[in-house]
Amino acid sequence: MQIASSNIDHTRLGLGLHLIGITPVKEISVFSYDLRMVRPVLEMSEEFKTLQPEVIHTIEHLLSYYLRNRDSQQDLFKQILAVFPRGCQTAFGCLSTLPAAEFKAELLLAIRSAVTQDAIPFSSMQQCGNVFLNNLQGAKIVLKQFYSIVQGQSIEEIINVPHIKETDETIS
Repeated sequence: MQIASSNIDHTRLGLGLHLIGITPVKEISVFSYDLRMVRPVLEMSEEFKTLQPEVIHTIEHLLSYYLRNRDSQQDLFKQILAVFPRGCQTAFGCLSTLPAAEFKAELLLAIRSAVTQDAIPFSSMQQCGNVFLNNLQGAKIVLKQFYSIVQGQSIEEIINVPHIKETDETIS
């Protein structure tokens, strides 16, 4: 399977920041990151814990804004290509031209900025298709927990993710 996020063994993937793929595009590399905020459900008997839609939407706005609007680097907007929620409601994806150490540093700065805010960026009716689907306080709680996890991760932990072995992969 050629989709980077589908080649990751989610049963062994921990919470935190993970580099899940690198794609060369002309003369640059595009790094694909998984920002895992909730542990995947491993058994049907487990309580199903996911990020709530209101929290997901708010985190998407906060990360999109604060990763792209850093005062320290004028060209960072070009280096963060996309921020998006994962459909499993446990993580976010991010495409960037920043390698792991630089991305981790920028992500931590962005989260520190996001959790101090009293307003959600891009939250007018002209800028957002669903301004009523937000939970700023819930987003701040999740981001603070995520910050602590990422802050403690080594670069080696970020780049060494568990992959599904080709022989283990099944298609149903």
